[in-house]
This record gives sequence, C-alpha cells and structure tokens, in this order.
Amino acid sequence: MKTLYGNELVNTVRQLADKTQSRLWIVVPYIWGKNAIKRILGKKWYSNSAISFKLLTDTSEKGNIDTNTFQLLYSRGEVRSIKGLHAKVYFFDDECIVTSANLTNTAFSKRHEIGIWLDKIDAKDVFKVFNAWWIKALQVYPDDLDRLLTTSASSDEEIVGGLPIIWDMRENPGDYTG
Repeated sequence: MKTLYGNELVNTVRQLADKTQSRLWIVVPYIWGKNAIKRILGKKWYSNSAISFKLLTDTSEKGNIDTNTFQLLYSRGEVRSIKGLHAKVYFFDDECIVTSANLTNTAFSKRHEIGIWLDKIDAKDVFKVFNAWWIKALQVYPDDLDRLLTTSASSDEEIVGGLPIIWDMRENPGDYTG
C-alpha cells in the first residue's frame, strides 16, 4: 500500500495503464474529454485487445459524461451505470488505486487529489466490491445514453438531493452498538 498525490498520482496511473496486460477497469462517476483520457491513461491499453476494459459510472445525472468520451470508451469495452456512484477506483491487472480523482483533466491537473495504491493482495477486497456493483449495475449502450441522462427516480423512491437512499441510517445515534 502506498499513498499517492500530486504528480506521483498522475504518473503512477499512467505508468500502470501503460504496463497493463490483462485488465483496465475503471469506477468513476465523472468522465470528461477524449483528449484527457488519452493524457491520463495513454493509448497502449486502447489498442491492446487482450486487455479487458470495463467502465462503471453513473449516467443518471446530466454532466457526468460527455457523449464523445462515452463513445470512445464504449468502443473499447463494456460500460455499466449504477445510480449514486461516488467512488473512484482504477484497476490495472491485479492492482488498483482507490482515489478521489475522477477521470477528467481537471482532477488530474487542477485539483488536490489523493489515492492509495493497493498491490495484488490488498486489492482483493476492492475487486469483490467492484464485482458486486458490476452485477447490480445496468448495461449502457450508446442508444441509451440520452434516455439515461434524463431519467428520474421513480415516485416510490425516497429522494434526497436527487438521489435515492441506498444505505440505512438510524434516527438516533444512541441506537448504534459496538
């Protein structure tokens, strides 16, 4: 495990993407700019068909992803959407980086972001979470993008700030034990 920030975060993401041989899976709610993707992840993964590419994002809000970037990523692998996603994780083969950085130029060049690099052993639990979310997520196709960007929650969902409640919280702090 190693803490990464600043240029070390930027450079490590790029180095890991460049040396990836079998898997590049990304979990981020915000993705913006084809050129930013190329600067952040490079081009090697894109042209290597042996690399499994998966993107887990949230297409339920306008402004999370632009159509051109979606088309680029969709042309390379599978894209799924899970409403309320806020996590940011980058999987490179059997390693991962859990970070605050979205897949945007702004995150990697203009913000103070931090991440934790996890080796093969430490990343196992993060892979389990990814797989659980992936199963729960809806597959996204290019024809679905406009509809998904404008879909609102059903009337029987409790809405807080535009998002349905997905975690149970007790009303009184005294209800917690432990």
